[in-house]
Amino acid sequence: MANTANWVITSLECHTESQGQANVVSKIYYTCTLSSEDGYHTAVEGGFVRVQYEEGSPFTPYNSLTQEQILEWLWSSLNKEKVEEEVRQKLQNYITPPVVVNPLPWQQ
Repeated sequence: MANTANWVITSLECHTESQGQANVVSKIYYTCTLSSEDGYHTAVEGGFVRVQYEEGSPFTPYNSLTQEQILEWLWSSLNKEKVEEEVRQKLQNYITPPVVVNPLPWQQ
């Protein structure tokens, strides 16, 4: 199984004004995707995390934010390794299902 997780920031929710700053990010929406080596199976986990700007902390204007910076915020707010492991397990379950529905024995 391949397996570098692909993290994507899907959207940012912002307060128009907070702590004297404009367009302050308050939620980061993301997906984490993993595909099998053959590309046949894909597993996705997504969600959001809340972030809060503390007055007096360094502030980056919204138009200057980078994906790398937002990913750092995201990963400091959740357990990156745990999410990736959950997606790996989901992918493995697609490839080799732990539970299957077999035909009834008398109908074979």
